[in-house]
Amino acid sequence: MKDPYDHDNTLIENKLHSLMVETLNKYMGSWMNVLDIGAHSPILAGKIPYKTYTLVDTKFSYTKPLKNVIYNEMNHLDYLKHSKRKFHFIILSLFIEHIKNPFDYIHDLSKILHRDGMIYIRYPNAKSLNRILGVEMELLKDPYQLSYRDKEVGHINMFDINFLLHLGLMSDYKIEDYGGYMFKPLPNSMMDEYFSNSLDILEHIGRKLGAKYCAELWCLLRKLC
Repeated sequence: MKDPYDHDNTLIENKLHSLMVETLNKYMGSWMNVLDIGAHSPILAGKIPYKTYTLVDTKFSYTKPLKNVIYNEMNHLDYLKHSKRKFHFIILSLFIEHIKNPFDYIHDLSKILHRDGMIYIRYPNAKSLNRILGVEMELLKDPYQLSYRDKEVGHINMFDINFLLHLGLMSDYKIEDYGGYMFKPLPNSMMDEYFSNSLDILEHIGRKLGAKYCAELWCLLRKLC
């Protein structure tokens, strides 16, 4: 996963990241112990409130010493198995599409989440407009087929808004909030060329149309017990 503030990132990737930060700041507090899984680098440090900010990934692009930031360079399953800490807030940003059994994994996260704690999940939408166009142009068999780019970045699954509905059926959690980010008619690689000056407009269109066909979907789960 690329660092959202890497100079090689597209403008829309940076815009999507800023929308995530906006969402997180609505729900997080400076008293929270936060766990960020698959973060790759401490990109959120200084942009969100926290008491401690723990990162877990198999490899970090950099590990800059930062106050109250803890790095764990290890597999996320190993961390879940051995961690003795509990957290108030867990971030799964552009991560859940990389694992085989997301519902089992989210269920198991409840073991390290405080009662009434929250999990933020952000993932690419299988039914984003650009993917629907890909199907109509016969570049994809269906919206859930992994494209060459999906495989290149390690995607295993593609989910649409129904994934959120199934999360709401889990006994461990309730959906606190959910939504979508951006209306995206083209792949990221083409968005800068044609829409670099129109991202705010596309964000506004996404808000008006609702989450179903946005580029990315997100939800906030609250632990029940």
